[in-house]
Amino acid sequence: MNKLNTKLEVVSEKISDKHNDSFWYDGVIAVKGDYRLIACGDIRIVYDNGEEWGTHNGFKAYDSFREIENDDDLEEINNDKNYYFDMNNWFEILDNENESVGDIYGNYDDALEALREMK
Repeated sequence: MNKLNTKLEVVSEKISDKHNDSFWYDGVIAVKGDYRLIACGDIRIVYDNGEEWGTHNGFKAYDSFREIENDDDLEEINNDKNYYFDMNNWFEILDNENESVGDIYGNYDDALEALREMK
């Protein structure tokens, strides 16, 4: 198969323009030829005193974050001195042997564009 003509298949559509952060996604996002774009990694938000507010390994699998509705709410957490992200997830492109092929990405648009440009 000619990789230049390999079609990009989006498996997990972008939720909305207000849901660009990797926080909202998990698993396979898109496939192009031998490459897969995935959202992976654990998320952990803690209070400034170190007490855990919530941890999960995929937003959809954990509902205690329901107070966070979009990227604007995530930004408020980033700016709020009472909380901080101890861990966060990311997007990554893997080859057919599950090896990373480059950078990691924090938002859907950048990650999908990187996959789109893969040959």
